[in-house]
Amino acid sequence: PGVNRNFAAESWKVIPKDLWIDLRDEAFSQEDYDNKVMVYASDIDLDTIKIAEENAERAGVEDDILFECK
Repeated sequence: PGVNRNFAAESWKVIPKDLWIDLRDEAFSQEDYDNKVMVYASDIDLDTIKIAEENAERAGVEDDILFECK
């Protein structure tokens, strides 16, 4: 998280710009898209869960999210 964000500290003269570039490159190199992740989602409103399930299906991630109404 955060590798695509900009930070105020990036404009500070005490931190070399090359350091930001190196750190961002390091963060990108550690991304692991092959790692299977299960997301757990819950809400007290069943209609909200149904909408979220439909959105997950449209996004193609329905098998990666466990929805629960509680």
